[in-house]
Amino acid sequence: GTFSGGIPGFSAGTYTLSLVYSIKDPAQEIVEIIRTSDITVTVVANEDTLADFSSTEMTYTDTDGDSFSNLDELKAGTSPFIPNYTVGGQVEGLTGSGLVLQNNGGDNLTISANGAFSFSLTAIDGDEYAVSVLTQPGNPNQTCTVNNGNGNISGAAISAVTVTCSTTSLEVSVSTVNIKTIRFEWSAYVGATSYKLLVNPDAASGFNLLQDNLSDTSTTITLPVHLTDWINARYILEAHNASGKLTESAPVSITALKLSSIGYFKASNTGAGDFFGWVVSLSGDGNTLAVGARLEDSIATDVNSSDEDDNAAADSGAVYVFSRNGGLWAQQAYIKASNTEANDQFGSAVSLSDDGNTLAVGAFGEGSAFTGISTNGKGEDDNTAENAGAVYVFSRSGATWSRLAYIKASNTGEGDQFGSIVSLSSDGDTLAVGASEEDSIATGISIDGSGEDNNTESNAGAVYVFSRNGTTWVQQAYVKASNAGTGDRFGSAVSLSDKGNMLAVGAFEEDSTATGINIDGGESNNTAENAGAVYVFSRNGTTWVQQAYVKASNTGTGDSFGQTVSLSGNGNMLVVGASGEGSAATGISTDGSGEDDNTAHRSGAVYIFGHDGGVWSQQVYVKASNTEAADSFGSAVSLSGDGNTLAVGAQQEGNSSSGAVYVFSHSGGIWSQESYVKASTIGAADRFGYAISLSGDGNTLAVGAFREDSAATDINTGGSTSDADNSASHAGAVYLY
Repeated sequence: GTFSGGIPGFSAGTYTLSLVYSIKDPAQEIVEIIRTSDITVTVVANEDTLADFSSTEMTYTDTDGDSFSNLDELKAGTSPFIPNYTVGGQVEGLTGSGLVLQNNGGDNLTISANGAFSFSLTAIDGDEYAVSVLTQPGNPNQTCTVNNGNGNISGAAISAVTVTCSTTSLEVSVSTVNIKTIRFEWSAYVGATSYKLLVNPDAASGFNLLQDNLSDTSTTITLPVHLTDWINARYILEAHNASGKLTESAPVSITALKLSSIGYFKASNTGAGDFFGWVVSLSGDGNTLAVGARLEDSIATDVNSSDEDDNAAADSGAVYVFSRNGGLWAQQAYIKASNTEANDQFGSAVSLSDDGNTLAVGAFGEGSAFTGISTNGKGEDDNTAENAGAVYVFSRSGATWSRLAYIKASNTGEGDQFGSIVSLSSDGDTLAVGASEEDSIATGISIDGSGEDNNTESNAGAVYVFSRNGTTWVQQAYVKASNAGTGDRFGSAVSLSDKGNMLAVGAFEEDSTATGINIDGGESNNTAENAGAVYVFSRNGTTWVQQAYVKASNTGTGDSFGQTVSLSGNGNMLVVGASGEGSAATGISTDGSGEDDNTAHRSGAVYIFGHDGGVWSQQVYVKASNTEAADSFGSAVSLSGDGNTLAVGAQQEGNSSSGAVYVFSHSGGIWSQESYVKASTIGAADRFGYAISLSGDGNTLAVGAFREDSAATDINTGGSTSDADNSASHAGAVYLY
């Protein structure tokens, strides 16, 4: 616009003029707001002179020289007479959205692009500034850091703050939290509402979903340590929201956690020479573990006695029961015989029912002459039949164990070693007991005791079958080999199917030269000393009959075929160990190749038989992948209930007889080796693999090493310092995979 008027009092002359606009601020101070550039005007006396400002430039006044106009400072509520300075800088690397910076905890500034930034609020000389990231950017997730973000104003604006952004990856850490249990942890990913965990188990199968809809920032998995490819397995975590996958982590390895995932079990009262781990038994669900220590020396009796450290009954033996609850293992019971005596070797055999609530314990050195079954202690203290043997049955209610029955043979005899091996059916209602040193000349199956007292076949061996109705046990059958012979040791190995209707019995010193499967015949040619045999029996109702007489496909002297046996849950698969077999073959054969090469003495072998349509046949011949003489491959075998996982012990594998276990899997009719298992700390002559037991699904494996030497006690994890202390010779240990 324009304005006009007069300014009197100018005398004639030349003047430099500018036009200034000022106001009063709330403090009643005159504040110049704007002024024009200068013009030159010549005043003539007594004449009006035109001052034309139309061509001048208008400039907002900055009285304090802080680069803010007086008008802007008045609007902002700051003084135009005191310098105000901005705080800002540069942002670089920003690719996400939603970045919010903050100054002094209150001035927030949303940044949408790289480049210069400046906070809206200013500061005066001496003020502090503190720039931080209030909200990190997302989509993609980024982490932004501030440099030069703190200080004091000193006579100039702050422009040296730098904010550097980099894309945030989904980082996952792994750790062992319990035996067989691994935890995955990560920081929350901005914008994610759930996560997925995927696994590539072998570097070849590709990634498959393992866990879905994870809402927390951690999760755990339970692994079958013996079936996991610790070298090649990889895990990926994905972050998701309603729109789908936001990002995924880099593949994560768990290789470093292998040893710490192994359970290392010791007795609560570890003692030199106790042979803890002589036998092991897992319940079908894998949540209960029984361990025998047949040479433990405590004078204690019954369950959880306080006398476990009173070693006044040498080699009396003990059993330790461990249970898993919520992923944590703990010792649940310390079990002794009700009639503890030196040399009874209680714990020389153990077997658990599928639910872990029934436990049978053998004591092959027990010396009572009592016969039959007692529930009130009758006959337990009559020690006139040395090494006759006995079996004790215990039951669990909740977490409390109690003894149910004391079982003796119907023909108790000195030296029979009744209870040297035991096997319970899945429901715990059928019990098979081996007495490999029993001497009767009887053959076949008896329910009335006929022939059982004619002791003219030394160490021929026998098996006794008992059944339970409610809480009452009765003997159901007395079982002998169809070709009972002196020294055959029939009953040195026994295995029942889940329902107890199939029974396999090993006679590892049987001498027949027969090969393959026989219903009858071929049993009487005894020119292959200690070749070994297995007998299969079936039950219909309460009647037992022999179903098959089983020999190796390559029967050989001293092979000890039948030293160990294991039936699948349905009884249609039978595994037989022959630790004395001498072939130098390796791997798995279906055509008998290599089985007649006897250049690796006592290397050992395993034979797998199948039952289909009432007919038994050999399916495969199994050798170690690293066959060596004297390894005793097959000295222990355990077949999972579903018949798809097989563990084989080779107690003398290794140059120093440290021992090993080989795990095989069965899929689509094909057997293949899955893993080669060693102790977490290898010790000379530990005999790792002497005893083994698989859970019903094959996902948990217990391995005994009865000559392990550590003085440790209780439960630890593999690879810890506790298992390297060799100050308790032959104390024994058990490893859980």
